[in-house]
Amino acid sequence: MENDQEADEGTTATEDEEEIEIDRLRPEEVNIVWIKLADELKKDSPRMHLALTGQQPMLLDDGTTLQVAFRNNALLAEFKQDFKFKFLAELREELGNAFLEIEEIILSPDEKSQAKYYTNLDKLKHMMKKNPALQKLKQDFNLDFE
Repeated sequence: MENDQEADEGTTATEDEEEIEIDRLRPEEVNIVWIKLADELKKDSPRMHLALTGQQPMLLDDGTTLQVAFRNNALLAEFKQDFKFKFLAELREELGNAFLEIEEIILSPDEKSQAKYYTNLDKLKHMMKKNPALQKLKQDFNLDFE
């Protein structure tokens, strides 16, 4: 009889653990809500708007933590002081996940200095550096960018 009670208690503990299972976030939903919240800052805080829309938050492997990268300590401090708790509350509400967390990082100098390619020709030149076979394809098919 005592063994039956222990077995029942073990089953109950397992059932309780299953009820607390945390829903993983989907990156597409997170990005939609993130952009919506960042766009609300466009008028009042254009600098923070640019910082938050310049790089999308990365969803970490635990499925509930967003990693947000900033280019410098000033932006990070401003985000923590003025925006983090509002973003966190609204993200939790919109996504229906009370376990959501935001982790902030500062970009390394290498990540900051990555070149941006604005024109198709710039993009092509960059890709040809990485893969010289593209040059041959461009010549073989007589491709030209305007």
